[in-house]
Amino acid sequence: MNKKGLLIFSALALLTLLLAGCGALSTSFSGSDRNSSSRLTADGWTYTADSVNGRLTTRNLTLTAENLASLHVESRIGSGGASLILMQGDNERTIDISGNFSGYIDTSGFEPGDIRLRLQYDSARNVNVSITW
Repeated sequence: MNKKGLLIFSALALLTLLLAGCGALSTSFSGSDRNSSSRLTADGWTYTADSVNGRLTTRNLTLTAENLASLHVESRIGSGGASLILMQGDNERTIDISGNFSGYIDTSGFEPGDIRLRLQYDSARNVNVSITW
């Protein structure tokens, strides 16, 4: 294998390990959308779409106590509804992030470890959601 091929292979292997470590490889979708994009990084998740309806987008993550304490959402929804749902075991919390929302999320009752974040949309247009931790 040449140096370029080895470098590409190494980069892909590192990316796979990073995504697996933060739970990014576990994602599910439903509903319909138009011109959407979902991106996960080591410290955040963004989702954009021209329009989306009945769609559930889920990320399974492993978060530390520090990540939970700094869970922050910025959303701009042109019209329609949007919710962020946090799930861990029997604990579930739904936050309405419709319109323009900016704030830290109350994660009291949630423990560090595996947590599921789900975005749910109801006839939403001009969607731009950014979740950081």
